[in-house]
Amino acid sequence: MKLQRIPAIVVLSALALLAVPSSAAARCPPACQLVRSLSITIAPQALTDVPVEHDVEKVHYTLTTKAYNNPDPVTGYVCAVSREDEDCKPDNSNYFPNVTGDATLSGAVFWHVPASDPHATAIIRFCQLPPVDPGRTCHGTSETPLVTPVAATYTVTLNTFTIDHTRAVHNDSLTATLLGETFDAGAGVHCRVGIPGPDCVQAALQGDQSGGFHPFKGMTIGPFTLVPGRTDGLRFGYAMLNFGDGSYGHGDFNALESQVSALLLGGLRNNVFTGDLHPVGSDFTDQINGLPWHGCDGPVAVQVVGLFDKGGVFSQDLRAQTDATGTLERDSPIFEFKSQTGCGFSPKYSTIWTVRRTSWSK
Repeated sequence: MKLQRIPAIVVLSALALLAVPSSAAARCPPACQLVRSLSITIAPQALTDVPVEHDVEKVHYTLTTKAYNNPDPVTGYVCAVSREDEDCKPDNSNYFPNVTGDATLSGAVFWHVPASDPHATAIIRFCQLPPVDPGRTCHGTSETPLVTPVAATYTVTLNTFTIDHTRAVHNDSLTATLLGETFDAGAGVHCRVGIPGPDCVQAALQGDQSGGFHPFKGMTIGPFTLVPGRTDGLRFGYAMLNFGDGSYGHGDFNALESQVSALLLGGLRNNVFTGDLHPVGSDFTDQINGLPWHGCDGPVAVQVVGLFDKGGVFSQDLRAQTDATGTLERDSPIFEFKSQTGCGFSPKYSTIWTVRRTSWSK
């Protein structure tokens, strides 16, 4: 008897079954043998947004069948995995009994998003029942990969600061401002004195402090979403100020704090970062120190930081630096600013900050 030619679109698993010896075919369940004459294809829809790692994402799909010699119905289900070697568990909401030829079916499966990756894969499978391999739940007769970047989310926290020398003669009355943004988001930083937001904490009081080691109070911003290989980096900047002189006029405090924030933002946007962390140029720090401060007031610590995820396995990628523990912690250099005549020597401050990957473990 002449074998009928099967078109090339039949899935590989079906082609493989044609070559199974008769003894093995006898052990194959009836539905498994029938798939030889039924082509099943799956077309997942593109995701609307970039998924975030470890979320559960709904993926819509369309399943179509085509028969070649009037096969009996096939029963199975559709599910989603991230790796070829990952088993695919039954999904009752995507269970299709008695699938025949020339059918068009649709649905949505839940995909457990893997770790952040520039090229993650959601594999949408049709699994035939009963399975052929007793060691696996799914006998996949058709699958289609959906490739998408997977993002990660991060927060920025100022943890502690150390005073080696105050700017004033005795104590510094400290405030702190921290702001940040991802540079392909286009949203910009919205920063107002005394009103914290996800991208800015401005003029947060840190108390009257002298020498020693101190915790920051309320200095966290975010979360920020970084898409590997796409985002032009997470950048943040902060300034600690001695702001204790009592001779300012009405509104001067807010005006000076707003100028500090504007200069910090300019430092973030205008500086070129030579690799992670380190910007080229520091004119904005001199400009902050040159504002019309009274008495011994002025900056004691100012820094802008750029962190990137270029989509590779670079040691400086923020993703690579947070893969092990979910956090990146760094000590700042020791900051010195020229103080006014009659005040203390130039202040010496240093800080410790942390970037936490909030999506790292959910």
